Amino acid sequence: MEYFSILNLHREPFSNAPDPDFFFQSRQHLTCLHKLELSLRLRRGLNVVIGDVGTGKTTLCRQLIRRLADDETMEIHLIPDPHFNSPSESLREIAGLFGCLPDPAASDERHVREQIRRHLFQKGVGEKKVVTLLIDEGQKISDFFLEILREFLNYETNQYKLLQIVIFAQTEFEQTLTAHANFSDRVSFCFYLGPLGFGDMKKMIRFRLAQSGAESTFFFSPLALWEIYRVSCGYPRKIIHLCHQSILMMIVRGRPGVGWAMVRSCSGRWNRAVPVKKGRGFVVAGAAFLAGIAIWGLISPDPLKMIARHVGSVRVEETVPSLKTGAEHGEMPTVLGHICVKSDETLGALIKNIYGAATPRLLREVMRVNPFIKNPHRIAIGQQITFPAVPATADMSAKTGYRVEISATGDIESAFRRLRLYNSEEMPLRLIPCWTPPGGLKFLLVVDEYFSDRDSAQRRLNDFQAEYPVAGRITNSWPEDTVFLSDPSTGAVKAPRTGRGGGF
Repeated sequence: MEYFSILNLHREPFSNAPDPDFFFQSRQHLTCLHKLELSLRLRRGLNVVIGDVGTGKTTLCRQLIRRLADDETMEIHLIPDPHFNSPSESLREIAGLFGCLPDPAASDERHVREQIRRHLFQKGVGEKKVVTLLIDEGQKISDFFLEILREFLNYETNQYKLLQIVIFAQTEFEQTLTAHANFSDRVSFCFYLGPLGFGDMKKMIRFRLAQSGAESTFFFSPLALWEIYRVSCGYPRKIIHLCHQSILMMIVRGRPGVGWAMVRSCSGRWNRAVPVKKGRGFVVAGAAFLAGIAIWGLISPDPLKMIARHVGSVRVEETVPSLKTGAEHGEMPTVLGHICVKSDETLGALIKNIYGAATPRLLREVMRVNPFIKNPHRIAIGQQITFPAVPATADMSAKTGYRVEISATGDIESAFRRLRLYNSEEMPLRLIPCWTPPGGLKFLLVVDEYFSDRDSAQRRLNDFQAEYPVAGRITNSWPEDTVFLSDPSTGAVKAPRTGRGGGF
């Protein structure tokens, strides 16, 4: 008997297969899907979707195939793994997909290319079809295959490209694009998939259970959902795996639902560095039980406020402090956001890159809002670290020089992702989080030095733009009502992936 039949479900709700039936239409995934379809129908050529492992790229690819499968004007082909040993192997694979593989006696690379070109003209011009090549695992694309794809993008009429290409790749593919400007400048549409927010995660879990035939979607208590989100950092693959393991444990233990302690028990794979103490476990588990009775079936959209409620004589906010994200522009935030720890990153290096310095006071503030961190020397890959908003006492009146702003974003995750990608010893960068009443919270990625004149700053920006496709700007002033959440006059870690950060 399958485990899901015990729960009166007709299919497995948390399978890790990229089943289009379980495609959850989060805002970012739906936006990406719509823009991809529009770009394909306009025949713009090259499209790229980039995201970390487990953000739903393959599922999105399968959903795109499903949406276009019944359209007679579309001809869709998929390469699930673009690792080829030679140019001739890759050409023959594509020709085989298109159904135009030449006779083996005349199958050298030149003849195969010619057959593909003729096929594209016949389909695109003669039959008015939109020929589309989807490539999953795009980070595996070799230089010679990239050059072949670039050549195919040259096949065009005066109005449109004859071959539409969509590449789904992990974040390493950004380096490939940077290293091949003659390919990256052909990108018509590029979309970055990020992790889900807490609200979307709840909706995704409910959706999967409903798709599996669940009459009730409340297998998971509110605190269990928050623990799933904290451990998974919002990445769909980790969410699905953790839900699967939690439901299995629920069945084995004969429990009616999944609670906080059960999720905690299943999360050791990503959270080995976090010790589970029995005393705190019983307190929080008891709080979860009482809170579950009070609000069962009503899951708050703000989990931090929900957890901060009083439960009997226990204040759960001692375990997870109540924080304001400052989404409203007129409200000063108490938290900058969350960062998922990557390989070789230390807490000290993260603090220094966000605040400009790694001081004992800043360390205390960070550990206060992350009570699960018992030893600042031990943080685990995949842990989600919350960074509080700590106003800095910065006097910028003496800073009369020009600065180079690479980008300005509204969330810390995308800003820090760019810092990881662009920062180097040759061109050191840093983040400056700041807040203004009209503009809200912003994260500025800037070159870590000031310039005495605009021309010098412009030359540095030009040097950076020669390496990376960014807009950037030169400025020498700050809004009068700016509240700095790091000291803009201090330096940052030169290489965030390797710095040890102030001894912790």
